[in-house]
Amino acid sequence: MAWHGAVNHPSDKKTMSYVVMTASLLAVSVPCLRLRSMLIIFFFFLFFLWHVHYTTLHFTTLHTYIIRETTRTNP
Repeated sequence: MAWHGAVNHPSDKKTMSYVVMTASLLAVSVPCLRLRSMLIIFFFFLFFLWHVHYTTLHFTTLHTYIIRETTRTNP
């Protein structure tokens, strides 16, 4: 049980994921706006939404697993 406290909370990782993806979105969208290429922005938004959904699902599942394993009692 000592290692449970060493694991970063999933919400911290999700927040960092939001920060990284927002920075990436800005880095990609500014040149795209100058080129008037809305199609690239559209696909990047799709990737952004997929990434957020996947990381949220992954870290939520991981957190559930950690709680289950650390609170399990032996029969």
